[in-house]
This record gives sequence, structure tokens and C-alpha cells, in this order.
Amino acid sequence: MGVDTNYDISETGQTRVSHEVTLTNNFSTIHAASYIFNLEGTKADNVTAAEGQNKLPVEIENSQNITTIKVQFPEAIVGKDKSRTFVISYDNSTVATKNGKVWEITIPKLLGLESYDKYNLSLSIPKQFGELAYLSPKPLDMQEGEKLVYMFSASQLATSGVTAAFGDSQVFGFELFYHLQNPYDKKGETEIALPPDSAFQKVYYTLITPNPIAIRLDEEGNWLAKYRLQGNEKLDVKATGAVQLFTSPQENRTIEPINPLKYLSESIYWQTNDPAIINTAKSLKTPRQVYDFVVGTLTYDYSRVKEGVSRLGASQALLNPTSAICMEFTDLFIALARASGIPAREVNGYAYTENLELQPLSLVADVLHAWPEYWDSEKNIWIPVDPTWGNTTGGLDFFSKLDLSHFAFVFHGTNPEEPLPAGSYKFAENPQKDVSIFFSTLPDNSKGPELSIDVNKQLLPFLPLAGELSITNNGPSAMYDVRPKFSASSGEIKYDERIKFLPPFTTKKIEFSWSPSSFIYDKSVISVLLGSQEVKYTIGIDFLIWQTFGVFLVLTLVTSTILALIFSRKKLKYAFRKTSKIQKPFNSLTRHIHFPRRKW
Repeated sequence: MGVDTNYDISETGQTRVSHEVTLTNNFSTIHAASYIFNLEGTKADNVTAAEGQNKLPVEIENSQNITTIKVQFPEAIVGKDKSRTFVISYDNSTVATKNGKVWEITIPKLLGLESYDKYNLSLSIPKQFGELAYLSPKPLDMQEGEKLVYMFSASQLATSGVTAAFGDSQVFGFELFYHLQNPYDKKGETEIALPPDSAFQKVYYTLITPNPIAIRLDEEGNWLAKYRLQGNEKLDVKATGAVQLFTSPQENRTIEPINPLKYLSESIYWQTNDPAIINTAKSLKTPRQVYDFVVGTLTYDYSRVKEGVSRLGASQALLNPTSAICMEFTDLFIALARASGIPAREVNGYAYTENLELQPLSLVADVLHAWPEYWDSEKNIWIPVDPTWGNTTGGLDFFSKLDLSHFAFVFHGTNPEEPLPAGSYKFAENPQKDVSIFFSTLPDNSKGPELSIDVNKQLLPFLPLAGELSITNNGPSAMYDVRPKFSASSGEIKYDERIKFLPPFTTKKIEFSWSPSSFIYDKSVISVLLGSQEVKYTIGIDFLIWQTFGVFLVLTLVTSTILALIFSRKKLKYAFRKTSKIQKPFNSLTRHIHFPRRKW
């Protein structure tokens, strides 16, 4: 028996499924009077069967998660090696679903696949669905015509069906709450971790209230917002916005080279010096090999998904492979990767899923998830993978390209526990839900930076003028590698080259100096250009007034000094003359006085 299956998806997501079945008689006196076709997890509507131009009667039975289609053959075909070919077709509205901006495709596995002599599957996708985000398993071939057609064989579908996603990016909205408390009598400062940008995500903030004192970028790429609390003060911080997730790395930030040694070291949960870890890592030379080992070795333990569960770490995960949740999958990947000389780190965040059995979330605090990243030295970026979901989804590939569901909150590379992700800043007496994620659209990002110049009025002439350029980011997203261009109509201007990181709703300053081209300040214009924004500052009459006053002051000081020196010189001469008149009689007297010599 051979089956050729086609899933033809329309632009609206409605799918017409066709199974072309060829039955061949193996005996001369026996023929098939009917054919039974079982579908797992599929809702079949408008079921039809036809042999050529002739319709065939069908019976449909639904039992739990199985749909059984029975096709009757009114006419018998008798004879050894005789065959008949017929087509079963039906509509399915659940194969393709649109989540936010992404079309997700799920084709269930076919039961009894081992009984087929031949089985092929083709998937037809409208080009309007956008860029391929991920597709598992990897198709044997792809043809491009009016639609994109992907082909698969029976061996590829032996253990699972087909999953795919199409779309350039996904957008989630978020609302996060952080509950802060200063337990001491004196005022102090603390920091919270806001979801940051990465190579695969860009964050847009519409509100951060109250405003932090400052937001800094740490060496991991985390955004740390600083708050000052009075003694025994409690403070609730709210952050809202949206995140855009990408399947391909984006150049939306400054990517600094890492120090690999920091991401190869031992930690409390990444025991790279454990003999069992070292011995296992000897045969794992690539990130893919590490991923495949972790996926194939550990088993997800749903019973451990509860509040207060202890983190086992890599060594214990290796010793207890059937007791793993996402933390153990992540820790074992990191430890083995580091022991193999591959820099790796942990990500805590949110992962969207509609099936917790296939895609479980294991950090109980506000349904968070953990997954690892490894450093790609050629691309100069961190690459995220998810061995947990690779294990629980029956072998779907979460290594080659991560889906558009993983939203990173924090990165842990040098410290496996800090900073804490959103959802972890709670009061013990008030454990409400603090993380809300939902499909959304991007906020308005048309506001450009605001520029202003402040120049210190230089009282003394001939010296450079010192000034500051203030750059305020009024937009919802961070600015990186901000390099304004300074120019002056005359004179020489010097300035700092750039601002490395300018988060939303913050202001940073660049210092500069302007030196006149002559001893007298002439009218000069300082211009600063940043993108399409420009600000100008004119050194005009006010500076001439200050300069005139400065010249007058200098001349006054010089004149006063000269007069003082002249007056002082006259007084010295008079004093010297008086001293000389007294000195002469004294010298004459001493010449006439004889002093006896003393013997020693």
C-alpha cells in the first residue's frame, strides 16, 4: 500500500487534506471491500472519497482523540497484483493557526505508518504567510511556484508529525510588576532587571513607573534599573511595553566580544570539574552534540513542577536523568558545553505555549522558563536553544532555529542566580500574578532623540569654552552606539566620540570644548547632528560681553600688578637708602675696634 498526502493551506488558514491511496492485491482470490484510515488529533470536515470520477461512500467515527474514516468499495477488484487508487479528502481548520503575526502549522503523525509500503507527504504554503521561521523535520525537497511546497518521506515522520511557523517576527505585549522593600532603617539603593534587547529580540517600553534613577547595561547584556528607597519603604514598580521576537539575529544593538574564560568556569550548578561531567564531555565536541546528548539522556519529570522545588544542577541531573525539569536540561547543557570548551550561559524568561504537556514551563514563579545559549564566535552572538522542548515534543528541532515564543528576561553567565527575572520580586504576604504576556502590536517609535547644548560662559579670554550636549531618548526603545556629529563655523571643537547605551526615557551627556580661532571671540555657530535631529548654538553678543568684561578684568589685574610692583620697587629703594646711611658709620666704627684673639 502506498499513500501520497498533501496538505494544501489557503491564505485564510483553511486546509484541504488529500490522501491518495494505492491498494495492491497480494492474493489472487482476496480483495479489499473497504479501507479504514485513522487520524490522531485531527478534526475532519467535509470528508469525501473518490475513485477517478466515482464517489465512494464513507463512514466517520470520532473516539477520544482519534478520527476513523472508513471507505467502502462497491466494486471489487480481484486478481494478484491488481491495484486500485482512490483519494480521501477533508477540510481541517486546526492545521494552520495564526498567533499574533505568526502562522503556526501542526500536522499530526499518521497512525500505522509502519504498515505502508510507501508514504510521502507534501505541504503547500501560501507565500503570503511570510518568511519560514522554523520547520521540523527538515524537508527532503522544496519547490516554489504559486505556493511553497515542502516534501517529506515516511522515515522522517516515523516518530512525529510536521511542525512549522511562518512570519518575519512575533510581537508580544507585556505588563510586569516588581515589588521592592528596604528592610533597613537607613535609605538604600537596589536594582531590578528589566527585559533587555538581544540579537533575537527588541524591547519597546511604553511605561516605567516610577522612573528609575538610572538604567545601566551590565556585561551580560542585562538592563538594570536603579531605585533609591527610604528606610523601611515599600515600592511597586510597573513596566509595560512590547517585545518583537526574530528568528534571525538582528543588528539592533552594540555587540561586544566576550571573554570566553568567564563562560567556561565552574559554578554551584555548572560543575565543569566533576569527573562524570568531564568524562561525558570528552565525546561532545560541538554544541549540536551537547544538545542531542541532553535531549536524549534526560526525561522531563512533571511531578517536580511545583513551588519551592530545589535546583539539582548538572551533576545531579546526570545522576538522576529521570528527574529533570527545564533547569536541569539547561544546567547540564551549560556544564557539558563549558567542559567541552564551548562558552555557554543560562536564560530565564517567558515562553509562549498552548500545550504544557508538549512544551512545559518549569519555573513556577509566574510561569517562567529556562533555556541555554552558546557563543558563536564566527557570528559574534549568543545562540539560544531549548533542549527541554526538544525532549518533550518528541524530537522537534529546537536547536537549528528557535521558535518565536521565547522572550528572554535575564541572562546568567557569570552568576547562575542573579539578577532575578521579572516575576521573582514579590512580597511574601502578597504573592499576586506579576507577569502578563499577550499578543500585541508594536508601539509608536517615531519619536526621535531630543538634543540640547549648554555652554559654560568663560570669564577669562583666550581659553576654550567647555560645554555639554544632552541627548534625551524619548522613544520606547534603546539607542546604541550614539555618535553625534559636531561642527563649528569657526574655531576648533573637540568632543567625546559616543554614548554606548541610551535606554528609553533617559538622558545622557557628551562633553565638548570649543577653542576660538583668534584672540577675540568672533560670532561662531556650534552645530550637532544626530540622525535627522539637529541642534545649533550661537556664540554671540553675550559671550562678547563676557569676553570684554574678562579683558577689562585682565587688564585691570595686569595694571594693578604693574603699579604694585612699581610702588614696591620705590619702597625698596627708599628702605635700601636708609639702610645704607646707617650701615656706613657702623662699618667705620668696627674698623677702629680691635678684638682680642682667643686661644682654643
